[in-house]
Amino acid sequence: MKIKSNFSTYIITAKNHKDYLNFIQNYKNNPQVKIEQKIPLTNTFIAKVHAQFISKAAENYSLFKNEKIQEIPDSYLKPLPSSTFKLDAVKDILGVNKIHQLGFTGKGIGIAFLDSGIYPHLDFGNRIVCFKDFINQKKIPYDDRGHGTHIAGDAAGGGLISQGKFKGMAPEADLISLKVLNKKGKGYTSNIIKAINWVIKHRKEYNIKVLNISFGFPVKISYKDDPIIKILAEAEKLGITIVAAAGNDGPEEKSIGSPANAPFILTVGALDDHDSIQKTDDSIYKFSSIGPTLIDNIPKPDLIAPGVRITGTNAIDSFLDKTKPALSHKGKYYLTLTGTSFASPITAGITALLIQANPNLKPKDIREILMKTAKALPNFSQNAQGKGVIDPASALNEALKLKLKNTLSLQI
Repeated sequence: MKIKSNFSTYIITAKNHKDYLNFIQNYKNNPQVKIEQKIPLTNTFIAKVHAQFISKAAENYSLFKNEKIQEIPDSYLKPLPSSTFKLDAVKDILGVNKIHQLGFTGKGIGIAFLDSGIYPHLDFGNRIVCFKDFINQKKIPYDDRGHGTHIAGDAAGGGLISQGKFKGMAPEADLISLKVLNKKGKGYTSNIIKAINWVIKHRKEYNIKVLNISFGFPVKISYKDDPIIKILAEAEKLGITIVAAAGNDGPEEKSIGSPANAPFILTVGALDDHDSIQKTDDSIYKFSSIGPTLIDNIPKPDLIAPGVRITGTNAIDSFLDKTKPALSHKGKYYLTLTGTSFASPITAGITALLIQANPNLKPKDIREILMKTAKALPNFSQNAQGKGVIDPASALNEALKLKLKNTLSLQI
């Protein structure tokens, strides 16, 4: 018979740095507290604590139980036999191919992915510059789920095997994969926080400028009190643009998940472009989560990007590879999936292009540019689409104009 432990993992946050230091001093030898990791940036600890300690600590500290989180599951839509099988269509629909021809490919920009890992797909070449496994502590890149590999390909696949057809938005960007989700697409709050803390510590080493999050969980508290969002706020202050999927819980209002409910995060819903370049048939993906946010009532999403029947890099022998119908596969190396999970990395890849064009852009600048240049769909509310469909070419022009303006100001 299995004996239940009286210890549970909690995320413990002090009100200020003085209380944080006091915690270390007061509980460093306390057998009821086993600190796993200290995160001074947010005055936080990840610790195993005894049941008897919890009520006592709650008097002076915020305690959050280490909860399970999950990738945003893709809602399977049967690919049409005659489908153009994007990402090829996405690049034409958004005009990204023309941006690549101008020399903006994301080269030198690091994009970090909190997901299920990454398969060493040939489309990634030697651009997987770092892999960190917070689940099984393995050293060699792998993806037993398959979700993270698709996400990475949408943002930055090189399209080698498909001769450029299924190339991502930033095909020369560097990839930093942080495995925080297991084979079932699930993980824990504690590992998410550890991974974000790792990104902050190593941001300069890998030039991490963009962080993609395609997982979420129900909003239970204000974003101001959420321990994951608190550390994401620190990452944003240090120059990392955070892009998150809105969720697939629409069309009900207030269905945006966390951490996409934070105002400083670029929250992306899913456009259904019906596999055509024409704009007249564009609509919102029917399950794309709708704003405003629960509790804080913040307008979300910020914009929408293609997220329906996206064909991207496949992790061979992964869970998704083995369980998705044959029609979802485009040969051995590509897989077609649907959801806001895939609209988010498309936006993350485009963000990398803007940063390459103007390295002085701050996360706030990028959000403002992308929202300012987005094109609203008629007959759809702002709660469904934010400012509208992402427009990479117009955003690039704004980024370059801002760079020129700043250059001229310096010369004057």
